[in-house]
Amino acid sequence: MPNKSVLAEYEDACRLIEETESDLIRLRRRLDGVAVDTVRGSNPEFPYEPRSFRIEGIGYGEYKAPEEIREIEKILNARREIAKKKRLEVEYWMNTVPSRIARIVRLRYFKKETWSDIALHMGANSPDTIRSELNRYLKEIENNDLQ
Repeated sequence: MPNKSVLAEYEDACRLIEETESDLIRLRRRLDGVAVDTVRGSNPEFPYEPRSFRIEGIGYGEYKAPEEIREIEKILNARREIAKKKRLEVEYWMNTVPSRIARIVRLRYFKKETWSDIALHMGANSPDTIRSELNRYLKEIENNDLQ
């Protein structure tokens, strides 16, 4: 069962998934990309005349070899999977709670709205009422888990 800290981590987990997927795309481009450059030189024999030479190679950037890139890719994939598990934990939990609590959680933790805005959405007189309602529910499920 999620507690407040897990709910607060939900948005961070979603953002981490997006950022990690961007990192993976950049990493794969590095592995698949060919670097091209031009250098100047001359014929090795007479007549010495300046020439430009086109060179190609794989540009690994800050990584030294494809093996290192693949290792970083494994780490990023593991990071993404952990973040997905955190996100799914909260989403599954949302299916088990009363609708009102689910709405409060969605507005507060998923949409990052203020308690005042949530009170307006929920038709409550006070933001403290909504905050207390969620806190009571979370304490109730924590107490049930301890028993």
